[in-house]
Amino acid sequence: MDRNPCRTRQHLTRAATVAAAAAAVAALGAPTASASPSGDLWNLANSKHVSAGCAPYADNPALGNTALDIAKTMVNPPGGILGNGRVPTDSMLADRGYFVTVWGEADYINSDSAGSPQAAMDFWLANGTRDIFPNCAMKDMATAVWIQNGKWAAVLLAGSPGGTPPQPPVVH
Repeated sequence: MDRNPCRTRQHLTRAATVAAAAAAVAALGAPTASASPSGDLWNLANSKHVSAGCAPYADNPALGNTALDIAKTMVNPPGGILGNGRVPTDSMLADRGYFVTVWGEADYINSDSAGSPQAAMDFWLANGTRDIFPNCAMKDMATAVWIQNGKWAAVLLAGSPGGTPPQPPVVH
């Protein structure tokens, strides 16, 4: 053990600084800087959630992977967007181990390359999906943007885990 009080104080100060920085990053849930449409959209949605008096969303990989799958399907649907046979979102989340107690989904597609994070957010706020943002019961959120062949799709999934996983089938 080091008995030099100056060196010990330096180590404690450095440890406290690192701990404070780590706590600040953890409190944010996800970085606010972004160089991607999906990150910009995440920041817009999180800002709207916080301005409603809710705690910042936490980023969640299960929601993010599901949102990306949905965005890809919206841009390049098998059989067309209306009857694409997509698995319901809650089932997709459950397959990834995320069992929801409450969740919301907001989808946006623009076929003329004029899509943007702000256009998606404006669309969601002008429709029933606006009710997702002030819902403080939703703790996790992810966004995904997929751009292909001039189509721009954005998906936001918000929710809270804690639902009951399905029981395995009973074999007799």
